Amino acid sequence: MIYINEVEAADELATKSTYDELVVRGEYQDEEDLYEEDEDNGDLKFKEPVQDVFNDWYDFYIDLLTKLDVKKGADGHIFL
Repeated sequence: MIYINEVEAADELATKSTYDELVVRGEYQDEEDLYEEDEDNGDLKFKEPVQDVFNDWYDFYIDLLTKLDVKKGADGHIFL
């Protein structure tokens, strides 16, 4: 049995897909170009256009993972 947190998995997959789409294909020079400093707390966050791409990928992956024919634990983790 494989234990997967679908939210964490979707986040990781979306981050990788965003990088591939924007950096590997040449829209941004490198990974550092995807981020900016949050004015409120100083943390790094995706730039707004990058966040839009990430959101599309995240929605794709979370939909895919939640549609799998799996058993879901009470804590939201899925079992394959």
